[in-house]
Amino acid sequence: MIFSDNIKYLIQLTGLSQTKIADIIGIDQSAISRWKAGHKPAKVTLKRLARFFSETLHLDYALFEDGATLLTKNFTDLNLQHKNSPSNNSLPQN
Repeated sequence: MIFSDNIKYLIQLTGLSQTKIADIIGIDQSAISRWKAGHKPAKVTLKRLARFFSETLHLDYALFEDGATLLTKNFTDLNLQHKNSPSNNSLPQN
């Protein structure tokens, strides 16, 4: 359940609520709950999620490969930092 773990982890890093994230990317909040339970979004939504997380966390969009890596790469292994964290200087910038 890599995608589910990634969504939980990345949402936590943003410090935003599921409702706020859903509003920003233009989806229903219940979709995020379904993803956290193991469902996967449509490809177009993956791209929107990739854009949102790259901009919000100041990460290189290429890391997300149009959202594909959200399904395959374990982001918790990357030891990412919240953008307001003092050690965030090590994060790649857009």
